[in-house]
Amino acid sequence: MLELLTVSLQCRCEMFEDLKQFVSKKEPHCVELSLNDVSAEHQFTMNKEEVSLVLTSPIYQSQNRICLRYKNISEGVNYANTQILALKFYGCNIGLKIFDSVYTRWHDAKDYPGFLYMGYPGEWVFNFKPPVAKNFVGICFG
Repeated sequence: MLELLTVSLQCRCEMFEDLKQFVSKKEPHCVELSLNDVSAEHQFTMNKEEVSLVLTSPIYQSQNRICLRYKNISEGVNYANTQILALKFYGCNIGLKIFDSVYTRWHDAKDYPGFLYMGYPGEWVFNFKPPVAKNFVGICFG
């Protein structure tokens, strides 16, 4: 273990697409955020609901992995979308580095680098190397 890192990921649930001639009701879903071996989950219940999932986990000298994934999904259900709004290390927004991530849709196994909008069930992954204070601008220790 190199250090303990506190991560916060803010995301929003979008359950309805409301266009003039098309309305599609989507089901709320559960998401799980993990950082290496530590995880937390949240069950969305309404449209436009926002949540900040917070974890504290040991990080290591090698590559570390943050993953947001849909959890407990069933075949044939039209699930809500998830929009990732911010990723924070020690309470500091990592800014544009958030786009150094990959979203993978499970139904067709396609990877979408830099996507922060999960329109279908899948997982969003952000890999990083420590030290956090050196590699992420604006994060420092006093």
